[in-house]
Amino acid sequence: MLLTLQFDLHQLLQYHVIQDSMWVAMQLLELQPFYAPALQLALDMIHRLGMAQKVAEVLLAHDKLIQAMTYIKEHRQVMIPAAKLLDAARRTRDNQTFFVTYRFVQEQHSQLFALHHRASPDFVAADKCQ
Repeated sequence: MLLTLQFDLHQLLQYHVIQDSMWVAMQLLELQPFYAPALQLALDMIHRLGMAQKVAEVLLAHDKLIQAMTYIKEHRQVMIPAAKLLDAARRTRDNQTFFVTYRFVQEQHSQLFALHHRASPDFVAADKCQ
């Protein structure tokens, strides 16, 4: 019975019978522990709503760091603080992931430096990347 309901819900969402909304997306995120595809359905919906920043934040909240960085790279308007990305990398307890994240943050920071003509490409105290 539960599998039938999950399948039906999935179909209704996939074929856009249920209209996209942030409320529906949040409900899907709450279902994720019980129905794993709900996370992707929610992310797709949030993306269609034009909320790229929220997509990246949800990915980070669900410990999908690499996917979040990929999404951020593809959607240049998304700005996640360097410290938040590095904290997520630190939580993985994987040195390679931390290194990749640090290099990603450095690359993003350099691009931001060039775009905004900051005096120095170094991190400032407000970046919390000491």
